[in-house]
Amino acid sequence: MRVIEPSNFRHNKPSKTRKSRKQGVKRSWTALFALFAISFFLIFTVRSSVSNVDNNETAQLQDNQIVAQADVTPTGEIKTLEDFSGDELRLFYDNLVQTGTERVATPAYITGNDVADTIIRSEAELRGYKLRSFASVDLTLVDGMEVQQPVAGNWTAFKSEMATKGLNIQMTSGYRSIDNQRDLFLQRMREAGLSEQEVIDGTDQEALDEVLTRAAPPGYSKHHTGYTIDIWCIGWDFYNFGESDCFDEISKDNYALAKKHGFIPSYPDTATLQGPSPEAWEYLWVGDVL
Repeated sequence: MRVIEPSNFRHNKPSKTRKSRKQGVKRSWTALFALFAISFFLIFTVRSSVSNVDNNETAQLQDNQIVAQADVTPTGEIKTLEDFSGDELRLFYDNLVQTGTERVATPAYITGNDVADTIIRSEAELRGYKLRSFASVDLTLVDGMEVQQPVAGNWTAFKSEMATKGLNIQMTSGYRSIDNQRDLFLQRMREAGLSEQEVIDGTDQEALDEVLTRAAPPGYSKHHTGYTIDIWCIGWDFYNFGESDCFDEISKDNYALAKKHGFIPSYPDTATLQGPSPEAWEYLWVGDVL
């Protein structure tokens, strides 16, 4: 029960209420200050953490862009994709990861004979063939060929600029599935008269070499990505593309016109270990990292 003191007693006695109020106010200010200090510390800590994460991610992105776009020579000179040639282009593409694709993790079967398939893959990789990525998104049609969406508009612009120079080019191949590539490879084996048993016995190495100069085993073709195209110079034999006026224009000044539209040669001059015999008609679209 609360006791109410007489008024005269309260006035003659030191005021606890006033003192308590002062102490209460003091405690309130102390608590507020402490709360403010804690809040400031937490905000600063969180912002610093976020800033560090952002900075790390930015640094990583910049590093990735540098890897994709430039190379530093032993003399310290920075070279961009525009300057790349030969093995620089080959290594650049071999390490490129493009959107809308997934890396082939497990080699696809070729003939269905495990021993023959292992030998074919081994010989292919010695020549420079590598497991490639395959298109993992819906593709679009251009010139009747399936390609990744970004390729379509850039190909059209590339083709139009060539036409202004009096040169007509046509796309003859775009995306190729692993199954399509298997059919093509087996067709090349039949044309060379090469059987599975001969592959296993090693009795016709020349025929196997001939097949591998003309076709990639399934899973090893750049056409799986949807970013790779074959070009025909109208008026010329397809396989003589490297001798055509179209090739002269496209390859001039280190493929300047092709690179302008995001394309690089699939088999650049002077590059080593490229897989098949160089195919002057095959181009890769890498414009998303230019």
